[in-house]
Amino acid sequence: MNKGLEIMLARMDSHPKDFNLLQLQPRQEDTWGLLISIVRDENRSGSFITPEERESFEGKMHKVQGQIFTGAVLQKVLDHDSCSQQLLAKRQV
Repeated sequence: MNKGLEIMLARMDSHPKDFNLLQLQPRQEDTWGLLISIVRDENRSGSFITPEERESFEGKMHKVQGQIFTGAVLQKVLDHDSCSQQLLAKRQV
């Protein structure tokens, strides 16, 4: 496997938020967004990333994005529930 891709896959395990496509920060977009787009674009990376490697990358991206999205949904639920409880407490005073 391409060593650069191996590093990216390991980084996804250790720092999944770096690969949050739901909300890439400008700094992250410069660093990871460009590299993600290169790996995904067969015309740009076809000479050094095999179809099997690209498939592994997409599988990992799918998993990471799913986890990040689930975390975002859960955070919204918790935020909403917390606000609802605070409003109820104020009404009871």
